[in-house]
Amino acid sequence: MEITERIKALLFNPKVAWDEISQENIPISKILWSYFFPLLLIPVVATFVSYGIIGYRVAFFGSVHSYELGIRSAIAMLVSTIAGTLFSTIIIDVLVPSFGSEKNFSKALQLVIYSYTPSLIGGIFYFYYATSLLGIILRLYGLYLLFLGLKPMMKISDDKQASFFIISLVVTIVIFSVISFGLNEVLTSNISYNI
Repeated sequence: MEITERIKALLFNPKVAWDEISQENIPISKILWSYFFPLLLIPVVATFVSYGIIGYRVAFFGSVHSYELGIRSAIAMLVSTIAGTLFSTIIIDVLVPSFGSEKNFSKALQLVIYSYTPSLIGGIFYFYYATSLLGIILRLYGLYLLFLGLKPMMKISDDKQASFFIISLVVTIVIFSVISFGLNEVLTSNISYNI
C-alpha cells in the first residue's frame, strides 16, 4: 500500500485500516524505510525551523533563536521518537502475555509505528509555537489509533483491551518522558542565542 493511502486509511477509517494491516506480512525494514522514517522527517525539520530559524518568544526579549539550538532540538526529536517507538514496542510485547495473548515483536512494532502516524504528521505544526497545540491534538488521536489497533494486531480480547492500553500507556509515558528530558538536558545546554 502506498504511504498516502495508508495515512488516509489510518486517519479516516482506522478500524478497516487495522484489519488490513493485521493481515499483511510486510518486512519491518520496508515499513521503517518507506513509511516511518519519511514521516519522522516532518517533526524533525519543523523542530529545526522552530528553534533554529523562527525562534520562540521569551518575555522581555522577544523572539529567541539559534541554529545550534535548532540542530540540537531536531536531533533530540529524532532520537527521542525512535527511542520512544522502540521502548513502546518492547513494553507492549513484554506485557501482552499477561493479557492472554502471544508475544509478537513485529506486530507490536507495526502497531506502534502506524499509531504514531497522526503525531508524525502533526509535527508540521511544531514549526511555530502558536500552532503546536494542533500537533498535540493529533498526538491524542494517535493514542486512539493505538487503542483501536490492540485487538487486531496483538489479539487482545475486548474485556482486557482497556486495561492493557492504560497500563502500557502509563509505562510508555514515564519512559518516554525520562528519555526526552535527558536528551533535552544533554543537547540544549551551553547554547548561544540570537535575539
